[in-house]
Formats: sequence, C-alpha cells, structure tokens
Amino acid sequence: MKSTPFFAGIGLAALLSSCSVYHSAPIDLNAEEASWKEASRVDSPTSITQNQARQIGLVMNPDLNKARLKLASSNEVARQSGWWNDPSFSWDIEQVLQENTVNMSGSLGFTIPVTGLPALEKKVAEQYKEADFWTLRQAELDFLSSLDQAWSKLAVTQRRKTVIRERLDAIRRENGMIEQLIGAGEVDFSSRQVASQRMNDAIRELQTVTETELEQKMELVKLMGLHPSAVRKLGFLTKQSFQLPAAVPAPSPSALTASPKIKAQLATYA
Repeated sequence: MKSTPFFAGIGLAALLSSCSVYHSAPIDLNAEEASWKEASRVDSPTSITQNQARQIGLVMNPDLNKARLKLASSNEVARQSGWWNDPSFSWDIEQVLQENTVNMSGSLGFTIPVTGLPALEKKVAEQYKEADFWTLRQAELDFLSSLDQAWSKLAVTQRRKTVIRERLDAIRRENGMIEQLIGAGEVDFSSRQVASQRMNDAIRELQTVTETELEQKMELVKLMGLHPSAVRKLGFLTKQSFQLPAAVPAPSPSALTASPKIKAQLATYA
C-alpha cells in the first residue's frame, strides 16, 4: 500500500512526458523589419521600368503573399478532407432455435451510414479552394491595375516637374535681363517686383510638385512591397509617350461571368 503513491507518480510523469509542450514564440518586430529591409536593399542608384516594377510587386506584395498562403492552406485542407470513414452503427441479430436435440443458430448484421460527411467535407473543401484561387487571381489583377495607375500618376507628375523647371530657368534668365534694363534705366522698379513674384510662385510650385512626386514614389514602393528606405536609391523610368487608350467596350454577360471576382463569389456561395 505504501508503494502506491510511488507508482502513481511514475504514471503521472510518464503521462506528462507524452504530452505536447507549447513554447511561446512572440514575433520580434525589430528582427522582422531588419529582414524586410535587407530583402529590399538597393546598394546603388537603380532605375527600373514599369515591367520590372510589376515583377517585383508580384513577388514582394504582402497582400498577394497573404492570398497565396490562404490558397496553400485551402489546398492542404482539400487534400486531407474525406480521409476518415463515415461513422456507422452496427448490430447483430441472433436467433437460436431449439427443438428436441437439434440446435440451430444464425446471425444477421446491418450497417447503416450516419451522416455522409466525408464526401460533403471534400466537396466543401474543393469549393473553398476554388474560391481562394479566384480570389488570388483577382487580387493579382487589382494589384497590376493599381500599380499601373500609380505609375501613370508619377509619370505625369515628373513630366510636370520638368516643365516647371524649364519655366523657372526661363524666368531666371528673364529676371537677369530685367536687372540689366533697370540698371540702364529702361525699366522701372515695379517690373522687378512682378518678375520676383512670378519666380517665387514658380519656386513654390516646384516645391509642391516635388513633394507630390515623393509621395507617389512612396506609394509605388509600398505597392511593390519594398521597405520605405528603398525609395532613396530607387528610380522610376516613367518617360513614355502619352496616348489616349482605346475605348473599352461594355462587357457581355459571359465576360462578366468569367471575371475572377465573380467566380470566387460563385464558388464561395456554392
């Protein structure tokens, strides 16, 4: 009787050793940011084209990678669904007949399925996998559209910046000529004030468009999934011919049905 606690302790220790142990692993934000910054590092001034920005964004954009992880999870769930057999109840009916010295026995068994859940689980998992696939496809199309729009805005801003600089250089040359004319007594002092006001307006406009350019570059870097520090050495080759796009025809019902967003919603509904 005295040895009972000892054996109970051994049994408890064996039970505890067989249990899984959870180790907390909090996210180190500083380490994650350092890793992100290292992956986005640009060692020397580099200029990229619109096509290169698209390729970088398709790999680095966090929203797209989140959608890819969700699709991978759905693929794994669909692969593992329906592995277990449908639970069932079974019973035996046995009848024994006895008459004089003759004994007769027989058995009869029935198996009745309960739910049919494995097949339903497999079908539901496949629908969610299809929905996540079309959701990812639509996310990629939305990303490319957003990047193209941001790229066009930056191209217009940079072109506008170039025009303002050219006008500012022309105003500076004009002010130099006005100073010479004032020195020669050909122009009064009020003309200098007007010229100075025009030059100050052009300088303020250049400062505003420069700030807008930086904001649009930051937006592009964010869309591409790069660290904000990459904007310092990353250039964007936006010089392109500006042409009006061709008119887009109204989509037909079949074209609407083929949209990835609608397909994802239909798969989710199914």
